[in-house]
Amino acid sequence: MSEAKINTDREIWREREGDYYADSIHVTERGGIGIDCGGEVFVKPVREWHRLAKIMETGAQPTTHKGMAFLRSLWNRFIGKNASRL
Repeated sequence: MSEAKINTDREIWREREGDYYADSIHVTERGGIGIDCGGEVFVKPVREWHRLAKIMETGAQPTTHKGMAFLRSLWNRFIGKNASRL
């Protein structure tokens, strides 16, 4: 048998109080921000949420070496050979 787990998340907002299916935001024990929309939850550190919001708001692209390498790999995989068609 599995042991019962204690929920250590702290809810900070719920769309409709008392409705456990409503969208909500919570903070995890480790400080991550969890956003539940439609039953799908994403948990990320606050800096990651900010980075994602900045990309969505400004169209800014990742500028880290790791981010650029990822974009380059996507380009090569999906567009590289077909670039002349663009």
